[in-house]
Amino acid sequence: MPEQKPFDSEKWIRQIRVKELPVLRYTRQQLDGAREQIDNVTARDIVDIVVQDPLLAVRMIAEIQVIRGQSLHNDIATIGSSIMMMGIDPFFRTVADVRSVEEILQDKPQALLGALKVIGRSRNAARYANEWALWRADYDIREITLAALLRDLAETLLYVLEPSRALEIKALLTTNPGMRSAEAQKMVLGCTLADIQLQLCRVWKLPDLLLRLIDDREAGNPRVRNVTLAVTLARHVANGWNDPALPSDLAEVASFLNIDLETLARRLNLSLDPADGN
Repeated sequence: MPEQKPFDSEKWIRQIRVKELPVLRYTRQQLDGAREQIDNVTARDIVDIVVQDPLLAVRMIAEIQVIRGQSLHNDIATIGSSIMMMGIDPFFRTVADVRSVEEILQDKPQALLGALKVIGRSRNAARYANEWALWRADYDIREITLAALLRDLAETLLYVLEPSRALEIKALLTTNPGMRSAEAQKMVLGCTLADIQLQLCRVWKLPDLLLRLIDDREAGNPRVRNVTLAVTLARHVANGWNDPALPSDLAEVASFLNIDLETLARRLNLSLDPADGN
């Protein structure tokens, strides 16, 4: 295999067009079905489709940032607000003929599996973050949920748009079990995926609020901690409930929510009995 050229993260970020982002095949099928029933479709119906797909979610948030221009001063950081402002007919025009992730990666099955795994993790992270924000009576649960859904967007995009580099990072981590993800990312990309994530958000002019919620440097903020803990737990759960990092994760979450481990386990439908396979 020929050696890859050095990765130019800034150039790569500038070349990514948010309007050209693909969606999951299942998402596209849902959109096609909703379009056929457009007279009966509500904004809530659209939101239910969008929030299951981080690629479509970020596309909608970026689109509305452009549409709103300078006429509004408040950040719009939720999908529902974006759809309401855009309108249902314009929404369907923005996603006409959108490509699917499966179509793009049809001859790269390993990369496709990697992308789907990251998206699955993102959905779980959003679910955890939503529940914990509800438990904490956060003032806007939707913002927390969206931030968790989008937290690993850069990794998803790498699998879709730079599959060979994404697989190279994965191979490094597989062959070097003690290596940290950030170290492998720097070896392959020259920077971390977290760096790329924040740069993408700025290039796409995503809301400042969303930027803060996915920025690990804001770790002292309880809302950011909600997102970070949800994303971390989802990553480790993806390895199976026997992942050695999970006891520490669960202890941190229980402390954050000010509940005991047994209560947390019930909410996660998890057995803490070592003899139990769950």
